[in-house]
Amino acid sequence: MAKSYSNNIIQAMESETETDCLIQQAQALKEIVEEAGENLLQPDSVDQFSDKIFEFIKQSENRIQENTKYEKENMTGEEEDQLDEEDLLVLKEENKNEQQLQLDLGEIIGVLFKTHKAHCQNLAQKLINTVLPEVAKHESKQKQKFLLFILDDMVEFLGPAFLGPVYPKIVEQICSYTSSKFAAIRQASVYGIGMVAQHGGDAFAALSDGCLLSLKTAIEFPMDGSVKEKKSKASQYHHARDNAVAALGKVLQFQHGRADHTALIPFWLNQLPLTHDMDEAKIQNKFVAEAVLRNPTAILGDKYERLE
Repeated sequence: MAKSYSNNIIQAMESETETDCLIQQAQALKEIVEEAGENLLQPDSVDQFSDKIFEFIKQSENRIQENTKYEKENMTGEEEDQLDEEDLLVLKEENKNEQQLQLDLGEIIGVLFKTHKAHCQNLAQKLINTVLPEVAKHESKQKQKFLLFILDDMVEFLGPAFLGPVYPKIVEQICSYTSSKFAAIRQASVYGIGMVAQHGGDAFAALSDGCLLSLKTAIEFPMDGSVKEKKSKASQYHHARDNAVAALGKVLQFQHGRADHTALIPFWLNQLPLTHDMDEAKIQNKFVAEAVLRNPTAILGDKYERLE
């Protein structure tokens, strides 16, 4: 049934013209692959499936470029022929939907990593050698977000043994975005570092200095006046910071002996409690409680001085 549904959706997507509908179809496709699990696709089918996803992403990018070209061509010349404010808003909304579609299609790649890891060697190589270097050339927020979503899924679901020598380079690339002016990019970056800590095993030791420095950069990233003045931007800022603190907690939780806990624990405790990302707040609070019950002096100090 899953194969039948996914094939039908892909066939429908090939002729669909409405981006809103394509977004719904992409989300449905992702849910089907995730629900069906590891036995849905054979190695050749994973290659064919992912090639189709890349084709849809390319088509979406072509539509964005066509909209941008159309806008430029109609912003000059006779005044009566120029686009009005309403037309510009329509083009902006269309491009925004296309960018969302690309993110949703990228999430399908992550689900393939999660469910069909053993069959993803060709897919990973294509991403590393061709797709992601091209995306990395762009400095737009949406392209950076797409790039980080894929890289985060790689370190979470594929890991160092699968990725081999390229793994440290991927981690370094993830870390490089913790100083981004965009809170959403910082948030995606620190999430990836948390996944490196949780799933990187022994490979984390050689990467710990860069990861920890990057997390500190994200945690201490200043909030400027323009962010303070807008509620949505301030909220996004705090979510990014919360995720950075949570990633530091994952280092403490999953990397025993591979990082200097003596110095990290006080710094981490001073950043708690998390105030905006309630899902991460629950995880961090649970970790604190379990760690205190297991070894109170390790968390609170030999004389419980960190309670002060």
